[in-house]
Amino acid sequence: MKNIILFSLFIVFLLFLAGCSATSGCGKYYLAHENTCCLDKNENSICDVDETTRATTVVRERPYLLVQELCDASSRFVCVDKTITSNFIKLRLRLNKDELVTVSKISFPELTCSQTFTTPEMKYPDEQEFTIPCVINQDAVASALSIEGTTRNYLRYSNGQVYSTTPETPVSFAGKVSGAVGQ
Repeated sequence: MKNIILFSLFIVFLLFLAGCSATSGCGKYYLAHENTCCLDKNENSICDVDETTRATTVVRERPYLLVQELCDASSRFVCVDKTITSNFIKLRLRLNKDELVTVSKISFPELTCSQTFTTPEMKYPDEQEFTIPCVINQDAVASALSIEGTTRNYLRYSNGQVYSTTPETPVSFAGKVSGAVGQ
């Protein structure tokens, strides 16, 4: 009988130890995990170490930028090419009329950028490249374009041969430029 009582107490003791070694043995704010106890301050049944070591990646994509690519240099010029960067705007213009034109200044009023030029006289269909320094701190621009200069017309015989030109006349051409700002 004595052996049975001792054996029963031994079994109860083992059950008590088994119950303690599970979650109750770790104490408040701790969780039994892989034969040890880990901290679980927010009591969500996840070890805090596992919560903080997970990599959290936030992906922020730039929104799509819808920009009208435009280079309208008036009816006098065809805008062959344009480049807009954070430091300058470059235009390649071709004279589109049968006249002589000298470009003396190009400006973009909305961007407060302008540049004066001492370029040779252009005649149809000459092309010239003009670089206007401009600090641009945005992803896209849209501005009016102002071209100032002088023009002279040809005087021709009926067979098309030039015999004279008119005197220089100051002229201003208006257009628009818009587009995304490149690097």
